[in-house]
Amino acid sequence: MAGKTQLQQADGTSFAFDGDAARIVTLSPHLAEIVYAAGAGERLIATVEYSDYPEAAKAVPRIGDAFRIDVERVVALQPDLVIAWHSGNPQAAISQLRALGVPVWSVEISEPGEIAGILEAVGALTGHADQASTRANEIRQRLEKLSSLYANEPSLDYFYQVGAKPLFTINGDQMISRGLSLCGGENIFSDEPG
Repeated sequence: MAGKTQLQQADGTSFAFDGDAARIVTLSPHLAEIVYAAGAGERLIATVEYSDYPEAAKAVPRIGDAFRIDVERVVALQPDLVIAWHSGNPQAAISQLRALGVPVWSVEISEPGEIAGILEAVGALTGHADQASTRANEIRQRLEKLSSLYANEPSLDYFYQVGAKPLFTINGDQMISRGLSLCGGENIFSDEPG
């Protein structure tokens, strides 16, 4: 039994979870990957399209994609916990799930180092704290190594193409930009509005 856990949500509010998350639904591929990395993959009962890592995630039932959630199917699965992607999931679906009594923890990872904290939280919620802590520390060490490796190197300007039709990119507030900056990358569109 994991016990009472207080977690920060992406909107700054607190999320109180009492118990052990034995039945988890994730609403984005990166959140499914984090559940597996924390050692709790066997607790993932549903996720969204494009959840393909690790290999076992491909077999998990789908309840939509990051932008369209089948609320009825989620409720029918009776999850103990839904982990939502704050900026990527439809807020109407999240509100509807909460109104129906489904515990939803809404997260946003905007800095590479935040991955470790989410991993540790999932570990605490699922009774996998040791494995999650080990993986979180590995991530912190890798990020620190990258940062120190490129600290004295000249920066490299780059353009990151997300899509071709229409052509679009990301600004400096995006996780990808922040990750590449650890390696000396300088997004040429860093200062553009979101």
